[in-house]
Amino acid sequence: KQHRINGQPIVQLPELVIRRRFVRLTAQERFFYHAIEDQSIAEFNTLLRNDVIQSRAMRVLELLLRVRQCCDSPFLVLNGLRARNERS
Repeated sequence: KQHRINGQPIVQLPELVIRRRFVRLTAQERFFYHAIEDQSIAEFNTLLRNDVIQSRAMRVLELLLRVRQCCDSPFLVLNGLRARNERS
């Protein structure tokens, strides 16, 4: 959407630049990544079996987010899980 005030864009954003980086995970990072991935797959399959995927779409997106965060820092995942447990 191109919202404007007095003919000027409300927000002027720089051009989008996407850079892909392929990195090798250490053995510990790979172990952690696979643990979170396996946990996410198990929970997704449970949601699928219980036929609640559509009603829990935000949870599915959160599972994907956690797997992606593993590549940045395990602390992102651990802090997210800790916050989720505190809300429960």
